[in-house]
Amino acid sequence: MSILLAAIISAILYRWPRGGPDPIVWHEHLRFGGFGSRGGTTIWAFGSALAVTLATDTAAFDSTAPDASNFRVSTTLNANTVTQIAYLFATMSGICMVGTYTGNGSADGPFVYCGGRPLAVIVRSIAANNWLFLDRERDVDNPATLELYPNLTNAEASLTAVDFTSTGFKVRSTAAITNTNAQKYLFVAFLDGSVGGELTPPATAQ
Repeated sequence: MSILLAAIISAILYRWPRGGPDPIVWHEHLRFGGFGSRGGTTIWAFGSALAVTLATDTAAFDSTAPDASNFRVSTTLNANTVTQIAYLFATMSGICMVGTYTGNGSADGPFVYCGGRPLAVIVRSIAANNWLFLDRERDVDNPATLELYPNLTNAEASLTAVDFTSTGFKVRSTAAITNTNAQKYLFVAFLDGSVGGELTPPATAQ
């Protein structure tokens, strides 16, 4: 697939609107069984009943990491005449940050620098756990505790907590979904644009 972005692709959510295989996720630092440098071709699959599993199918994106102009799909994904959707995420100053962090198992959890104030974050550990979505629209004051699980049909819950700051987010919980000691986590943060331009003043911390 040929595209044109202002930055190199850092994560992909690939899915079919109706029927077909389960949605899959690629992240630039994901490796089967752990983390690695940029360029990995391991994927995450939403398995049967929307379970979350790490897949060994490195060929889903034709065993090729994407760049700022292209991402490749295998013949397994590229079914003839079938409409498909790809959500592409790239780290861009003041707009989006795709990255990783390591949990410390403490209520005084890690601070995750994003280069701007997050409007929302999606987090996922590389262990057996659910996807987590937190945002400032439903939860305007710190700590933000109202969470949703994109891979489940569960109602809104409050099992973890984070503070949204002017430059990132601070984990305020020992919950496994965000802060198991020494556990690796992937995240995508959607920013409010308050940091990133030389004429744009930084937002103040809340």
